[in-house]
Amino acid sequence: MIDKEQILSLTQKGLNVFSHFLGFEVNLHRNFRSPFYDDRRASCHIYYDKKTSSYKFYDHGDTTYS
Repeated sequence: MIDKEQILSLTQKGLNVFSHFLGFEVNLHRNFRSPFYDDRRASCHIYYDKKTSSYKFYDHGDTTYS
């Protein structure tokens, strides 16, 4: 069975997973519109969380999607 650490090491610490499911190459230095609802402003971003050593998604427009 594959564990969390193996998945993170194979996917650039999870960054490739976000690119796959969002449908575009993630740029860590730019905000983007949420694909989960009719987002009028680019209020989402992907960031690196040092505590978990992985990338995370945050949506300033609707934090329930974070």
